[in-house]
Amino acid sequence: MLVDVNLLQKKEKKASFLLIFILVAVIVLAAAGIFAWKMYQTQVAKEKQLETVLSQYKEEKVLKEQSLSKADSDNGVEQLKAAIAWAEETDTSTSFLLRHITSLLPERGYLMNFSFAEGKTADLSIQFDSSREAAFYLKSLQNSSYIDEAELLSIATESISSEEDTVEEENVLPRYMASYRFVVNEKALQKGEGSP
Repeated sequence: MLVDVNLLQKKEKKASFLLIFILVAVIVLAAAGIFAWKMYQTQVAKEKQLETVLSQYKEEKVLKEQSLSKADSDNGVEQLKAAIAWAEETDTSTSFLLRHITSLLPERGYLMNFSFAEGKTADLSIQFDSSREAAFYLKSLQNSSYIDEAELLSIATESISSEEDTVEEENVLPRYMASYRFVVNEKALQKGEGSP
């Protein structure tokens, strides 16, 4: 009988370490994959929720724009009706008022600008040869029965030469630009319009 005697030590296999490493790597990859899948599902759910909210906001926006446009058109109609009612109610003639204020001007007074506002207030700019004429015109406006209040807002001097190209000190004539504001007496103006 033969006996097999081996005096060399047996080496342990390294396969167990490699097997543990592979097993841990598979577990980590599986956990990462599951985590990534859950995050993806969460993001998809949030996106769907945001799309739903966005579509609701778009619908609300369209409804509000329609209601605002309707309200604006209704408001515009109401404003036009109010303007027509005001125009019919205040039946004053601006041309009569202009004729009256120009009749008060001195011989060399020139109406430069006139504006009439809704609140019965009128602004006008007039050119005069002297500052005394501006003062007399203010007094004429204040004494007019068609005007309740009148005030001189400003007066400025402008130099205008009597010859075109040559400017000599003797030929320079000052001109005065005066700005006035007055309040119209509508009742008196309507009565004045009615009289011949």
